[in-house]
Amino acid sequence: MDPIRDYLERTSSASRHIFHGIDELVGPLRHHRVPLFVGWGESPEPYRQWLAEHENEVRESLAIQEKYAQELFAIATLCGAILQIAFHAFQLCSTHAVVPDALKGVIREDAKAVKFCAGRTVKGVPLGIIVYVGRNQHMHFEDAKLQGVSKTLFQLILEGEHERDLSRLVADEHMLIGVESGTSLAKAFMDLMRWHSYEAYEQDMVRTLEQV
Repeated sequence: MDPIRDYLERTSSASRHIFHGIDELVGPLRHHRVPLFVGWGESPEPYRQWLAEHENEVRESLAIQEKYAQELFAIATLCGAILQIAFHAFQLCSTHAVVPDALKGVIREDAKAVKFCAGRTVKGVPLGIIVYVGRNQHMHFEDAKLQGVSKTLFQLILEGEHERDLSRLVADEHMLIGVESGTSLAKAFMDLMRWHSYEAYEQDMVRTLEQV
């Protein structure tokens, strides 16, 4: 059996449980329709009337957002676990040995990060680099600041071109806030890769590590 398929098979039960846990915590907010008031003018009356008509929806929305905020550390912990599993897969299964032109001068030819220079492009860098930096940031988030090549790569990711995808723009905002406050950005890195399900994660890992 191909090494990456064997690795995914041996870790699938754990990974699937983790993704299920993430979905249980994130799902209510992800699928919730936030009540939205659209108005103009200086008079507060239209808003007061709208609020009276949608009071229950507003209360429910606030409760869901508050519950989500209480679970942020738990969500980061689960997302960090997936990044760690993916990180180990690159270490074991990647045979990639070439630094892409865009990262020459950032990553040395003999650096451990070379193995991660594979996969589809996300924010201007290979997907493996998102895994590499995301895992390292999560593992050392209490240090507030990344060190060495991870610090440089993190900056490149922030400066990478945006796609027209709101989840990625939000992920960027979370990164800017998180890196300054010393919090894990594991979920933001997962959002960048669109790893919102086990199937999306598995597909990327197979496509990336079967061809390198």
